[in-house]
Amino acid sequence: MTVGSGDWRKYFGGEIIKRNRCLAVAEINDYRADHNLTLYRTYLTWCEEETQTVRFFSGKNLPLRVVGDLNPGQTVFITAHYDFFSAFSCLLEQHSQKGFALGSNIFEHSAVPSAISHFYEKKYAKIKSNMVGGVLYLETQMKEVFHLIRKGYHPILVTDLPPFPKTKPIPVHLFGKTRLWTGGAASLAARFRLPIQPYFVETTKHHWTIHLLPCVFGKKPEDYQPAYQALADQIEKRPQKWFALDLLARYPILE
Repeated sequence: MTVGSGDWRKYFGGEIIKRNRCLAVAEINDYRADHNLTLYRTYLTWCEEETQTVRFFSGKNLPLRVVGDLNPGQTVFITAHYDFFSAFSCLLEQHSQKGFALGSNIFEHSAVPSAISHFYEKKYAKIKSNMVGGVLYLETQMKEVFHLIRKGYHPILVTDLPPFPKTKPIPVHLFGKTRLWTGGAASLAARFRLPIQPYFVETTKHHWTIHLLPCVFGKKPEDYQPAYQALADQIEKRPQKWFALDLLARYPILE
C-alpha cells in the first residue's frame, strides 16, 4: 500500500531499523523456536497495521468486540505497538468517556517526509474526533496533560518504548531477559494515584477485538510493573502481531 507521495515505509526501513529487525527475529526464534518468525512476517504486520489505520481515518471502522471489563473510574490506559492499538479510542467514544492520547510531534519535523506527516496528521485527526481530549504531545504539552488528568480525563499511552530521560524505567521479562521500558505511564499513575489498565487489540476479518486486562493499583511507579508485564507477556505469546519489534535491540537489559 502507498500513502501520499509513495510508499513511506521505506523511510522507516533504514539500515539501523533493518538490522534491529533482523536481530530481533533471530533472538525471538532462538528463544522460542516454535514461533518461526520471519522478517517477511514482520513487514506484513507493519502493512496490516497501516491498512487498519487507513480504514480507521477513512471512517470504515470494523465492529468492536470487547473481552474483559472497562475500569469504571478514572484510569491510565496503556498498550503496546501491537496490532491496531488505536481502535481503543472507538471504545471510549462508545462509552462517552473523556480521554486523550499522549503522542509525539516528531512527524511534524521538517526532516520527516511529507507522506509520513500526512499519514499521521490524518490518524491523529481521527483520534481527536473520537476523544474529547484529542492527542497531546509529550515534547511540548505536559502541562495540558496534567490539566486534563486533574479534570478527570483518561490518558492513553504506548509503553513499549525504550526509557525516556527523567522517568523511572519499568523492568519487564521479555524473551528470556529483563528489559527496561519507559515508565512515563507509571509515573503519571503514581503522581495522581490512578490505576493502570493495560489493553491490546486483535484484528480479524470482521472485528477489532479489544482485550481489557486487569487493573493494577499502586502508589509508586514500580508498583505498576504487573500492568507492563501483562503487555510483554502478550508480545511474547504472539510476536507476529508486534509491529515495532525493531525496538527489542534498543531496550537496556538488566543482567
